[in-house]
Amino acid sequence: MKIIFHSKSSKNKKEFEPKASKKSIPKWFLDHDKHARNENGEIKKSKYIGKDGVEKEANELTWKSCPAILDSFIYGYYIYTPCDIEFKKENGVYKVYQDNDFIEGVHKKTFSFCGIRGEDSRFPTPEGHENIHFTWTTNWFPQTPKGYSVLMTHPINRFDLPFLTLTGIIDCSEYINGGLLPFFIKKDFVGVIPAGTPYAQVIPLKNEDWQSENVFYDEDEMVDHRKQMRLKYNVDHLDHTTNYKELYWERKNFDDD
Repeated sequence: MKIIFHSKSSKNKKEFEPKASKKSIPKWFLDHDKHARNENGEIKKSKYIGKDGVEKEANELTWKSCPAILDSFIYGYYIYTPCDIEFKKENGVYKVYQDNDFIEGVHKKTFSFCGIRGEDSRFPTPEGHENIHFTWTTNWFPQTPKGYSVLMTHPINRFDLPFLTLTGIIDCSEYINGGLLPFFIKKDFVGVIPAGTPYAQVIPLKNEDWQSENVFYDEDEMVDHRKQMRLKYNVDHLDHTTNYKELYWERKNFDDD
């Protein structure tokens, strides 16, 4: 499958073009230890129930070892800010400053990349953020094959960023016109969001019909279910206690060479 990103500005630069998100995994994630450690640097130990039902000991792992968290960083594509964006408070009012190449009316542009909509109490404000709607005007816009949409959202698990982009699902196999993507900034944030900061994660979705089913268990059935899952998934290994990554995890390929 192929996704195409259309430039919506003649001033977009190649260095800030959309890329597979795996190419921008944050340094704080890469640098984190996969093991939990004591103050003396030794790896902590934790207890788990082995396949034989006997309690065993293994190395205690951190979130760095979780394939599901890693997948959130490598799934889909990032769209990046095309220039530095400075947020200032002047007499208590927010002002946004950005490169002239991305301001409305300059160089025949018809939109500003980053704008201010103002307050809107009808949409709940995320905790710890300003009650002001800012907007990204998407400077790149995806086109998917027919039958596919995209989830466009804040870069997943990137709580280190000083803003929070809202989430939307867009049908874009034929509609490739771009638009406004609202976001909030953290409370009292002033400073610069540098060019090349991911502001949205784009995840292709196949449009299919789904049906749901809920399965309930009584207490005896739950005990038996847990036992069956332990026999199926648990392994006796110092550094992992399930076979999820070896047998069930699937590699996600986006722009692999």
